[in-house]
This record gives sequence, C-alpha cells and structure tokens, in this order.
Amino acid sequence: MTVILDSTALIDALRKKPACVRAMQNVLATGDILATSAVNVAEIYAGSRQDEGEQTERLLAAIEVYPVTYSIAKRAGELKNAAARRGITLQLDDMIVAATALERGSPVWTDNKKDFAVPGLKFYNPS
Repeated sequence: MTVILDSTALIDALRKKPACVRAMQNVLATGDILATSAVNVAEIYAGSRQDEGEQTERLLAAIEVYPVTYSIAKRAGELKNAAARRGITLQLDDMIVAATALERGSPVWTDNKKDFAVPGLKFYNPS
C-alpha cells in the first residue's frame, strides 16, 4: 500500500513529532510506501523555516513524489467543481492531493480531513 502524505503529515515529520515519526516508521516497517504530491513539496518549501533546508531535502528524498499529470489535474478540477455545486468550497491544492490519492487507490494522511470532503477518498489513521 502507498500512503499519500499531506503537508500536515510532512510538517509533523519535519518537526519530529514523536507520534508521527513512530507512525511513519511503522508504515515503512510493513513494506508500505510513503509518498506525496509535487504540490505538497511546493507547500513545504513555501512555509519552511530557514534552518530546515537540509532536513527537508532528506525527508523528501526518502519518499516518493508524484507529479501532477493531466489526468490528476483534470480530476482535481472536477472534484473542486462538484464540491462547489454542493455549496462546499475546497482548495485546488487539496483537490490535487485528493486526485493523486484517488488515481493511485491510496489513502491520504492528513490532520485536516474536512479539507478533503471528497466522495470515495480514504484516509490513513496513523494511530
């Protein structure tokens, strides 16, 4: 199984939150894969602290980073549009992450499930 890490999970890993680090080690110990979207890479660098460059590079080098393909971009736009028709405002960057997870049949690891109000999307519970 591949687990798609949202920026919240990546930030927790960078901040070395013990529960997050243990949970990621457990995922890897089972042979599963940790991955993220290229969009989350941009989010991490946009909000990184000055002293986190090397640590950020190590973390991102240790996980798979999936590109935003045409089919992912299309699906993300459709997800955002469908939510808007239901009166729900969702962010395009979150919909790209959701579309990446849906395209790969993977759960999303996030602390902000409300930001991913997408039918059929599964979540990874690190507890």
